[in-house]
Amino acid sequence: MKSKRNHYHFVEERKKERQINQQFQQLHLPICTTDDIQTLYEELDCPFFNSETKEPVLMLANLQLEIWELHQQNKLIIILKSQKIGISSLCILITIWHALTDCMGMELIINAQSDEQAKSHAQDLRRILANSTKYKDYLITKSYVQSGLLKDETTTIHKIWLHNPHNATQPTKIIVVGMSQGALLSHKRVGFIWSSDFTISQLTTEKKREVWTSMLSRRANTKGPVIIECPARAPEGPVYDTWERYEKQLEDKIPFSREDFRVFKFTYEKGIRDGFFDNEFIDAEKRNHGPLFGSFYNADFFASGMTWYTESMIKGESTIASDLFLAFNKEDDTISDVTEN
Repeated sequence: MKSKRNHYHFVEERKKERQINQQFQQLHLPICTTDDIQTLYEELDCPFFNSETKEPVLMLANLQLEIWELHQQNKLIIILKSQKIGISSLCILITIWHALTDCMGMELIINAQSDEQAKSHAQDLRRILANSTKYKDYLITKSYVQSGLLKDETTTIHKIWLHNPHNATQPTKIIVVGMSQGALLSHKRVGFIWSSDFTISQLTTEKKREVWTSMLSRRANTKGPVIIECPARAPEGPVYDTWERYEKQLEDKIPFSREDFRVFKFTYEKGIRDGFFDNEFIDAEKRNHGPLFGSFYNADFFASGMTWYTESMIKGESTIASDLFLAFNKEDDTISDVTEN
């Protein structure tokens, strides 16, 4: 009797394994061959829409294309930005591009000023892939243990797993973290890092330095590219220090190496040029924010002699991770509400 039961379970397991292998073989995993971010955006079905008009955004803005070119030309870049000009949205696309090209089978890091903001970025990324006609099968949302993947290699709110068509047993892993030194230290094959709004974290300056060092040390084995995009805030911390060092190198005409950060400013003027807001809005913001306007829209650090501003003035946290909204008639995949064990 026991032997019959064992045989039955064996037959059922083999049947299930064949079904999963068949499902895996049926996945549509086209190779991304473009190095043009606009082309990738179109291949992802143009997922952004204008938050004011609700019309789909068919073409990426010039400033977004400029940042893509800077990223292609420089391994390590810091973008000091005006708020709400589509830079975080662009970085979501850049993360997807790396995951589908040179970082297949490796680890990528999404870091943000808080755990909630990091998860929000990741939800946007998942939604883009889940609703993409061409690339949706890359997203691993169920177990493929019998095909060589581990049981826990399925997408959750803190980790996004993508199939690797070059090696089925070595999937691509996108790690989603806030400002946690411990959460950053356990990763060894990091091929790309995107950090968003580092300067407006609530951590102390010393803690920010610890997170900064932990984050950048993850690329020691790969020498992979890094994008840090954030507003300018108080004149302290690793972003400010790096900006000062960059300015000093320029002033002293010291040659830059591939391992030196380049720093670029994208101000409200480019936002006006590319239609993110208009002069009337900016004039009102100048009146509303006064001396703080430069920090929010002109990528200016506070003058080091200023002591009148309060902590609440410079946090600038947003409840919306992306600068452009995703298509409003699309839904996120079913793992959006999954919680970690």
